[in-house]
Order: sequence, then structure tokens, then C-alpha cells
Amino acid sequence: INEMILADIPVKGKKTKALVHFDRNGFGYTLDRESGALLVAEKFDPVVNWATKVDMKTGRPQVVAKYSTAQNGPDVNTKGVCPAALGTKDQQPASFDPNTGLFYVPTNHV
Repeated sequence: INEMILADIPVKGKKTKALVHFDRNGFGYTLDRESGALLVAEKFDPVVNWATKVDMKTGRPQVVAKYSTAQNGPDVNTKGVCPAALGTKDQQPASFDPNTGLFYVPTNHV
């Protein structure tokens, strides 16, 4: 469902052989495909509110407490969380155009 895109792209000013993944959770992850190092982890949809960012040392999202099942309990129907269960990105594939250097990512706003 959520493909891994291989692209040679600049990361921090250096051409990098990257693996890019746009996840249902609304974050895009860029890894060095030679070393496996996490290079970038940022929201690709600005309305995502369940987490503020990804801790680059641990790779774990910094969860917003009011949307957390750890705080609210697993059986609580939390309203207003984005993305919904469908995810920010679902089955529709994303792509990369090496001529423009742009990623094209279909998103869901439910």
C-alpha cells in the first residue's frame, strides 16, 4: 500500500541515494538507502495533528497527548484526530519525477 520510492536526491546539500516513504500517518521518511540512516522525517500534510514531529535520534513520533490512546485509553473514540483511520495516504501510489525533482503524493482529507 505504501511503496518505497528510490530516488537520487539532494539531502542537506549532498546528492544522496535515498529511499523515500510517505506513510499513512502523515509523515514522510527519507533514508539513505546505502546505510539505512534516517535522514529526514517530516509531515507531508500540514493538517496532521496526532504528532508534532519525529525524534531523529529514536525515530519515534512525538505524540500529542490529547490524541494518544496511552492517555485516553484504547476504547475511547477520540474526535478531531488527523489523519483518520483511512490514513493521510492510502493505496494510491506516490511517484517521483527526476526531471523536476518533485514527489507527487495523493492524500486523503477525511
